[in-house]
Amino acid sequence: AEAELLPLCRARQTSLVIGGVFNSGILATGPVQGAHFDYRPASHDVLDRVGAMERIAAEGGYPLAAAAFQFPLHEPAVATVLTGTAKLANLTRNLQLLDIDVPETEYARYRPHTLVQELV
Repeated sequence: AEAELLPLCRARQTSLVIGGVFNSGILATGPVQGAHFDYRPASHDVLDRVGAMERIAAEGGYPLAAAAFQFPLHEPAVATVLTGTAKLANLTRNLQLLDIDVPETEYARYRPHTLVQELV
């Protein structure tokens, strides 16, 4: 969908509001026992991919959750990212994730491990 939707939004100067950046938890928790992806138990393939992404983040000195939370904000068509506010602790954590420096160049390192067809 992103390969078609994002160019269309850019062409029409339409903005997106993005939610669910942690994809039901795995990008916030990492590939832990019982992790979920798309609201189902994560497959071995997804666990392996997230493990590789977690190693990239560790090498860069930031948590994977910060990269996941900030990723949509690098797309010009994205106006805002919704933060989890069910609990004050979630809101506080998400706001702190925005303050962590994740260099733009880091996102290309994730490409081989993502399910996103094209990182923009």
